[in-house]
Amino acid sequence: MTDSDRGPQRLPKPAERRHRRARRPAVPKTARGLDTRERIIEAGLTEFARHGYVAARVEAITARAGVGYGTFYRYFTNKADLIAHIADNVYTDIFTQATSETSSERPVRERVFNNYLGTLRAYTFHRDALRVLDMAVGADPAVADEVTRLQERDVERYASIISTTPGYRLVADAYRVSLLVNSMGDELARRWIRSERCSGDPTVDDAELQRLARIFSIMCTAVLDPGSLGIDDLAISAVMEGMTADGYDD
Repeated sequence: MTDSDRGPQRLPKPAERRHRRARRPAVPKTARGLDTRERIIEAGLTEFARHGYVAARVEAITARAGVGYGTFYRYFTNKADLIAHIADNVYTDIFTQATSETSSERPVRERVFNNYLGTLRAYTFHRDALRVLDMAVGADPAVADEVTRLQERDVERYASIISTTPGYRLVADAYRVSLLVNSMGDELARRWIRSERCSGDPTVDDAELQRLARIFSIMCTAVLDPGSLGIDDLAISAVMEGMTADGYDD
């Protein structure tokens, strides 16, 4: 049977055509493609920051990026896909900075200080993107799930590093220590970028970032390698063992 035998064929509506294009976003293989996708990302960040995740429109994003409407769907399935891509880029860069000296031969306390200083610089640099992500997490469960996945990924990766790298003498199992360090570091950094003291420029804010990193490094070194602070790790273990649900057991 030919197409003419079947009678008139319904043409897909524009939304359906967009949906079909959106199923398999392209991975840029050329410098031009990479540049186009980057322009869309930057335009998306601007639109999200100005109008919020929910109110931002793909039409406005592509107009700001200087590309055709359909070009958006060549690289992203929808706004959630775009924001997930932004989240992956941001969290990957933060984790890279946060672990840049984890395996160095420096004393652990110095590794922790330098790593967290790098973390704070990365958070400060990505301040606007992180604020956009916070808005999107509150508005879209899919984005919230993706950010949770990235955070858990980093906890697992850091746990693997501190459990296999020489110099670390953990006061508990690696996952729990990693969860503590990541949670405290993330919350401190997030409160910092929300404060009026944060300019959004790591160079301008560096003196304050170093002060925060010093405090954080002392707190976290106590669970990563207490001996490097002159603390008896056996004494810490004894204190931890003495803690019960009913209070501290002398």
